[in-house]
Amino acid sequence: MALPSLTKLELQIMEALWNKGALAIREIQENFPIRNRPAYTTVQTTVYRLETKRAVRRVRKISNAHIFEALVSRNAAHRRLIDDLLGLFGGRTQPVMAHLIESGKLTPIDWSDVPTRVYIPMWRNVVEKHINVLRDLMIDALPTNKTDLAAEGRKLGTPQARLADVDDLESMMKGAVSAAVAVRLFEEGWTLSDAAGLHFTRDQFDIEPFVDIPEVLDGDADAVAKWTTTCQATGLAGLLVVRN
Repeated sequence: MALPSLTKLELQIMEALWNKGALAIREIQENFPIRNRPAYTTVQTTVYRLETKRAVRRVRKISNAHIFEALVSRNAAHRRLIDDLLGLFGGRTQPVMAHLIESGKLTPIDWSDVPTRVYIPMWRNVVEKHINVLRDLMIDALPTNKTDLAAEGRKLGTPQARLADVDDLESMMKGAVSAAVAVRLFEEGWTLSDAAGLHFTRDQFDIEPFVDIPEVLDGDADAVAKWTTTCQATGLAGLLVVRN
């Protein structure tokens, strides 16, 4: 299903759900600043419209109040918003970038911040797209619990997955698993460096996910042995690839 286009008020309501989790309509309304708080009926009508758009859903009922949760992620909604904006300029990014620079809203970042401010968000987007086939993977069991990568890639159900051949599907899945491991290492406090490749380090241990993980998934004996030792020594054993 195509992502819905959202109005400003709809996005504000979605922000409340993204930030607070499942809420009743009254709770959504109270999330707005008092000065600019819309009427209850306005919020109610907008939530029902979001439900029609399949951006939210009812998850339960407490007394007479229905509780709603977001069905569309913040990243997905923001990507749709950016796509809509670029569509106004015929898909050209130059006018948008020029305006952001002129208005001072686009500022340079220190090169040392690139790994955390560019790579991590990018990898999280990859994980989000592949979440259905990543959520049950265990970090230390990667050499054994996913032997048919092509079959797993086919489960994605995306147009790319449906049209891809076996080699492309395996490559797709190796990239997704590598991205998921990279994000999890970052969340576990490993240090990320882009010097001479994207490395994560902790004490004397070093992991280069986009090199090491494909080798582990291919069953390379040396890579598997090193991975098993690293997982056991650093507390990665028993952890899910994607944090719940």
